[in-house]
Amino acid sequence: MADGWSTHTVELLPDRVVKRYRQWAEREHEREWQALTLLQAYAPGLSPVPLDLDPGPPPPTLVMSRLPGTVLRGGVVEPAQISALAAALSELHHCVPAEVAAALARRTWSQRQCVEYISRRYPELAGRALDPEITRAAADGMTWLDATASRWNHDPGLPPVLGQADGNLANFLWDGTRIGIVDFEESGRSDIPFELAELVDAAIVSDR
Repeated sequence: MADGWSTHTVELLPDRVVKRYRQWAEREHEREWQALTLLQAYAPGLSPVPLDLDPGPPPPTLVMSRLPGTVLRGGVVEPAQISALAAALSELHHCVPAEVAAALARRTWSQRQCVEYISRRYPELAGRALDPEITRAAADGMTWLDATASRWNHDPGLPPVLGQADGNLANFLWDGTRIGIVDFEESGRSDIPFELAELVDAAIVSDR
C-alpha cells in the first residue's frame, strides 16, 4: 500500500486479505468484487481470488486471497519486471471479452472527469509563483486541452476493456517470475491507451 491516506485499510492474513473501504460513493466494493470475479473466470492467477463481500453496515468489507510477491513501487524496476508487467497488463486488457467489458460501468476518474478536475485546479496552479518553465508548460497544456475539450465528452470509440483504473506501482506484485495485480476498487469499462497513460503518469509521480 502506498504511504499516506488511503481509500481503504487492509488486514494481511497468512492466506487472505481483508479490505475495508473508507469511501464507497462510487460503489468501490462492488466494482472490485466484480473485477476480481471476472478475472477469476477469464485470467485465474492474475489477481486475488474473491472470497467474500459484506456490503454493510458500513464500512463495506471484501475478503480475497493473498497474492505472493513484493510491490514494484519504491525501487528500480528491472528489465525482467518490466517484461512481466507488460505481459500482465496485456492479459488484463485482453482476457475479458469485449462484449462483457462493454457492459461494465465506466471506470472512475474517466477522461471526462480528469479533464473537469484539471480545469478546476488550473486557476489555482496558475496563481502560484512557479518556475516560468512550469507556468508555460501548464498554460500550453491547458491551451491544448481547451482545443480538444469536445472529444472528452463522449466515448472515445476504442475497444472496451476492463480497466484497473489505478496505475500505482504499489498495486503490482512481483513474485520473481510474474506480476500479480491488486486494487480494483475504481475499475470499470475503459480503453487501453488511457489505462497505459495513467500507469506511465503514476510511475513518474511515484518516482519523484
